[in-house]
Amino acid sequence: MCEYCHSNPHKAGCPNEPKAKNVYICKHCKEGIQEGEEFARIGEDFYHLECLEALGIKEVLELAEIDVETAEVD
Repeated sequence: MCEYCHSNPHKAGCPNEPKAKNVYICKHCKEGIQEGEEFARIGEDFYHLECLEALGIKEVLELAEIDVETAEVD
């Protein structure tokens, strides 16, 4: 039994709670994408959803290699 949270396994926030493991590294911020965290894979790269939201739609489309076109009358 833990001396801090008086539980086994540890309660969330307990100083003895095991640290989450990084599974991937975000291409944008270079921080770890931790076990249980949602992420996006674009090509061979991994991104936090928050990082993609911060980039904006045009940048995300470029990362995904999707062309943005301008409509023109023929």
